[in-house]
Amino acid sequence: MKKKTKDYKMFKFFDSNRELQKGLVDKLIKSISLNNLLEFRPILVDKDFKIIDGQHRLEAAKKLQVDIYYEIQKELKAHDIILLNENQKAWSTEDYINFYANENYIEYIKLKNYIKEKNINIWTVFVLLGKSISKTKVKKIITSGKFIFPTGTKLEEINNLIFKINNIKEMLKNKLIGNKKFVDQIMFHKALVHFLSFSFINYNTFYKKLEQRLDLINRRATDSAYIELFKAIYNYKNIHRINEIEWIEAVTSKENA
Repeated sequence: MKKKTKDYKMFKFFDSNRELQKGLVDKLIKSISLNNLLEFRPILVDKDFKIIDGQHRLEAAKKLQVDIYYEIQKELKAHDIILLNENQKAWSTEDYINFYANENYIEYIKLKNYIKEKNINIWTVFVLLGKSISKTKVKKIITSGKFIFPTGTKLEEINNLIFKINNIKEMLKNKLIGNKKFVDQIMFHKALVHFLSFSFINYNTFYKKLEQRLDLINRRATDSAYIELFKAIYNYKNIHRINEIEWIEAVTSKENA
């Protein structure tokens, strides 16, 4: 049965729901101001008045000081948040991580803490894990709730790559002149991970070559273009140049893995 109220404090939020998005709230405020249809779209709450669906509508109604309509659905649970919200505005990967972490999924808590500790984004994490950064595949792993945080040798390998990437980023930010924003972009990170993951690439040599050829480093359109740039810089006055046959074989092997 649908009811209405201006007692906004009676409603509670699930920790596992996604964070309020100011842009969406502002959009709803504008829409409600022009034509208030909240009566026809009540928010859904459980028996404890925790919001399953409609937290943005509640916030907009609160800002406008208008009635919010609600229905109590005793059978709904926290996990129904995902299904209801996906039919409105798609959840981001971070939304899913936050949801499962707040629902005490240990592997997601580890992932969330790791991202914060290393100051990297989710896409970089998946590149480092050796996964495709196709959004469809990443979403499938996250939304399933079956993500497993790496351990042992795999985690050491990832930590080592992050250390190298951060060193390179810091050096480039300090020494490059002009626009440096591309250094923080996922495309640049993906190319670095790809390039540094080959056993025949000497990190110390690559770092020194980057310092020597700062004039060549700028924003590229694709990760493959960055990789070609890294190859050219690595080979610059290097007696241990990249063997093209070895390179092609390694790339082919990685693509088929």
